[in-house]
Amino acid sequence: MNEMFVSFFGSGIWAVIKAVLLLLLAFITAAVVKSFVVKLFTKTKLSALLKQSDSADGTEKSVDFIGKLVHLLVFLLFVPGIFLILSPIYWPHWLSLSLASWLQNFREILWKV
Repeated sequence: MNEMFVSFFGSGIWAVIKAVLLLLLAFITAAVVKSFVVKLFTKTKLSALLKQSDSADGTEKSVDFIGKLVHLLVFLLFVPGIFLILSPIYWPHWLSLSLASWLQNFREILWKV
């Protein structure tokens, strides 16, 4: 089936479809992680640690900001993979290798923290 699809549409379309599916997966994963983090902060009273003002609205804004930040970080973790999928089509080989090495270095830094 895969060979028939590639011969009919070409490998470029197949790579774009895979990149779009990975982009969709990245968005869904980031939304789920954001929801989990926001619920974690609100249910476990971790938001009390963030309290900078006496108003409850300020705490909600802080929790919402942290949720948005986590959403962005999780989404950005998928971006190098999307570039690597599209690399044979749109990106020079050296750029793909530099993105892959950047991702590897970023993962090592995250594991140390």
